[in-house]
Amino acid sequence: MFLSQHWVANKLHITPATKVLDIGGSAARFEFGDVTVVDVVEPDWDCRFVPVDICRERLPFAAGEFEVCVCTHTLEDLYNPFLAMDEMQRVAGRGYIETPHRGLEACFSVSANQGA
Repeated sequence: MFLSQHWVANKLHITPATKVLDIGGSAARFEFGDVTVVDVVEPDWDCRFVPVDICRERLPFAAGEFEVCVCTHTLEDLYNPFLAMDEMQRVAGRGYIETPHRGLEACFSVSANQGA
């Protein structure tokens, strides 16, 4: 996650009791709230996990079931991000989406000797 999880939790007023849906969150754990992870790959930590291919399937949750939906570094990997975005909006009242920033992430691990 590029922005601090603390910053996201603060901005979205996430408390330990806040129901959070993490789309594609099996690669990096979101540490705030009462989190449910949705992904095609099961996380290697203990959590509430629901296997869903968000490119093909609707989320198996009721409208408005979650207070917050978090989706970091996932939408850019989907061949059909529109279904995922529609579903995130349907099941959560508010949310946070983060995708890579081409300019900033292209500069990671560049040494001073390589120039600008």
